[in-house]
Amino acid sequence: MDTVLKVAFIATSGVLLALVLKRHGAEYALIISVAAVGALFTFIFGYIQQITDYWRSLSAGYPMVDTVSGPLMKTTVIAVISRVTAEMCRDSEQKALAAGVEFAGTVVSAVIMIPLINAVLGLITSML
Repeated sequence: MDTVLKVAFIATSGVLLALVLKRHGAEYALIISVAAVGALFTFIFGYIQQITDYWRSLSAGYPMVDTVSGPLMKTTVIAVISRVTAEMCRDSEQKALAAGVEFAGTVVSAVIMIPLINAVLGLITSML
């Protein structure tokens, strides 16, 4: 619970500071937004490490988990990065660029998921 409150505080502080600085120039507000997002990612890095460690411990006991976890984790990271980057583009009123970032993230995620799809198809084929 306290983690969510800290994240909310960082985000709210960033928004308020960006709104104040927006009067002096939109670029200052964007810099504050990027800094706040960086602070949020730095703050939750420990939690991301816990998830990664958990998946590694699972893959030690179950070889199939490694086949699933790699593409799943990579796709999740790509989705988060694409979403945050696209929203920053929208904040800067660059909607076409935001759509391009989202499209690129989708394409790269689809390519990364190919080994997972092959593994699932192989499993289905072996069951038949």
